[in-house]
Amino acid sequence: MFDFSQGYVGTCTNLYGIREAGYTAVTSDPRGIEADGNLDGNSPTDINQSNFTINGLTIIHNGGIDLTDAIKVRRGATATITNAYVAVGTSSTFADFIDLEDSKGNATSSTNITAVGNSANGLDINDNKNTPGATLTVSNGTTVSVSSSLFSWTGYSF
Repeated sequence: MFDFSQGYVGTCTNLYGIREAGYTAVTSDPRGIEADGNLDGNSPTDINQSNFTINGLTIIHNGGIDLTDAIKVRRGATATITNAYVAVGTSSTFADFIDLEDSKGNATSSTNITAVGNSANGLDINDNKNTPGATLTVSNGTTVSVSSSLFSWTGYSF
């Protein structure tokens, strides 16, 4: 849904991603968020690694398939994510809730993620892979962090 890579530095506010029923994945590892440091992890010690902030994030997965991760940060990237909400619909799953590990390099220890997951329909909010020093604050809940009303201008029927 959202991809941060190639040394992206910036702040995003009020992101809303939704996978609809019948969604067909076009990659072998679809995710809610995927973040890589720079050059897809081939040079994790290079300068200008991705270092981004997200203030307000809602991910709704109703695709009826298994997505790899709700949130994946890796390969030298640093993420600060606050006010995140993740939920799944019937027959929809994530292999991991939050994953900060990767064979080409983990997220940095400065990564800090605060997320609420709605455990209804089987979302496992405890299925997390953390890197040393990074902070994950995860809780169960049903309060959506970003209102779909912010996107009424799109005409999309939520």
